[in-house]
Amino acid sequence: ETWKRLHWLTFPVLTLAFYHSIQLGSDIYGPLRTTWFILWGFHLLVVLGKIFHKLSVWRKTSRIVSAVSDTPGTLTVVAEKLKQRYQPGQFAFISLKLTKKWEAWHPFSLTSHHSDEHISMTIKKLGDFSSAAAAIKPGDRIKTDIGYGAFTLPVPGDNRYTFIAAGVGITPIYALLKDLAQKPDSPEVILIYCVHSESDILFRDELTRWFSERPAWSLHIACTSQPDWPGEQGRINDVMVDKICGPLYPGSYFLCGPAMMVKSIGRYLRIKGVSRRQIKREKFVFLP
Repeated sequence: ETWKRLHWLTFPVLTLAFYHSIQLGSDIYGPLRTTWFILWGFHLLVVLGKIFHKLSVWRKTSRIVSAVSDTPGTLTVVAEKLKQRYQPGQFAFISLKLTKKWEAWHPFSLTSHHSDEHISMTIKKLGDFSSAAAAIKPGDRIKTDIGYGAFTLPVPGDNRYTFIAAGVGITPIYALLKDLAQKPDSPEVILIYCVHSESDILFRDELTRWFSERPAWSLHIACTSQPDWPGEQGRINDVMVDKICGPLYPGSYFLCGPAMMVKSIGRYLRIKGVSRRQIKREKFVFLP
């Protein structure tokens, strides 16, 4: 919350800076002064747009349809969908009334498809807000600000999509896979998904069904703390990625999970010759 408030301070600071420069700037005259006024006008339009947007989303609430713990450490919230557009892979800011007042906005990846009747998101119960959110129940109200992030599918044409997720990092990737599963001509898909143990696997039934129905899709789940797991063992690393993806690295790569995993695998893909344009990253940083 402090980080967000500090960023909001940039708007009044920039406004005062523009005013100060125009009133007292000795080198701002002629065409430069006109340019400065135009830039200041754009800045004020952005500020007004931000204020209007925040007021519009703050006054609208929707009803929570269900709140279910899929795994011991997560909570999936399903809510009514307002007239808000979004793409698979994007995230939403949400606010809940956990006490007597509405909480500050918190970001969570959307797991629903834009064609679904409701919106949904899966929350890791870790911080103060997400742990307290476990107390919400159907019928409670929620505020949503939807459609952020660029962790979305690229322009069609890639011959392979490789998704690499760790823990709750599967949530935006699940939405992308849901979108691809609805396309009759979806390309080759590889999913490498790492969890602590079998009980932590999110969306297991859907993932198993999608990957079993499509010969060009391959699913690889790794467990870090379950020695009897028949699949991959250990954390996602370059050896595991090499083993599964083979010597060639075509197509696009989607990395989502803890910042350290995303950074290390992204660096390795660059070493293997994958261009920056082909790698999309979504880093999850969990704060207490």
